[in-house]
Amino acid sequence: MRRDSPARLLLAVLPALAMTLLVGLAPVRPQVLSAQQGALIRDSLTALGPRIGKIPFHPGEEMVFRVRASVLGKGDAVMRVGPIDSIHGFPTLPLEFHLRGATVLGAVKFDEEYYSWLDTQGLFSRRFHKINDHGRKVRELEFFPEERLVRRIDVDTTWALPSILPLDDLSFVFFARTLPLEVGASYTYNRYFKDDGNPVILEVLRKDRVQTGAGEFNTIVVNPVIPGSDLFEQGVRAEIHFSDDERRLVVYMRVKYWIVPVTMELAAFTEGVPSGPAGKGP
Repeated sequence: MRRDSPARLLLAVLPALAMTLLVGLAPVRPQVLSAQQGALIRDSLTALGPRIGKIPFHPGEEMVFRVRASVLGKGDAVMRVGPIDSIHGFPTLPLEFHLRGATVLGAVKFDEEYYSWLDTQGLFSRRFHKINDHGRKVRELEFFPEERLVRRIDVDTTWALPSILPLDDLSFVFFARTLPLEVGASYTYNRYFKDDGNPVILEVLRKDRVQTGAGEFNTIVVNPVIPGSDLFEQGVRAEIHFSDDERRLVVYMRVKYWIVPVTMELAAFTEGVPSGPAGKGP
């Protein structure tokens, strides 16, 4: 049997080596790059720890609240989860929160709207809108975690994201619903979309039982602190009562609007419907 010389073997493999090198140097298509960056985000999320349980909220969920403002003021609020939407080519869950009301004699009126689009795979925000002052003030933000950038559209400015897994005021509430929420535990994250809003602290205070217009619930009481938030700023003893079951409904919430203490009590709710295959959700 004839044995090829080293030189003959080298000549035989050179074409394959050249093709491999050319493929490696070829420009990466934007779609492929985006997928690779998405995978990087998912890997980073995994590095933070395993996902805790399945997502307890689904499209079609709606929570309606009766609002009390200060002593005699009143209003209403609603939280909703919309149908799956695509943001920058990624599937997201649209979240909404509307808060309206006034103190006695209309001394202070409030009208707040929050919208957040939560990435279904990584549980981080891809878009955030806030509308207040009866529509006269609008803040629109687009998050590009693959580039670690946030763009505020209404004033056309861009800055660096503190985290590749950004969260806003509203998406943090929904993110908290996926956590184990063990009494005495304190969960700290540097994931708020602005540096001055970090760290976010979720302190689990106690368990309670709350009677509401929607029924009686066993609850887990959480004190959220977001230094740069309008709803959960530092120094305000805000509380969120989540139902102590797999739904993690927002049963009761106490926040501050300017200097006015505001409480929200669940009056009615509609459960969402999982949108994933075999009822696994997003």
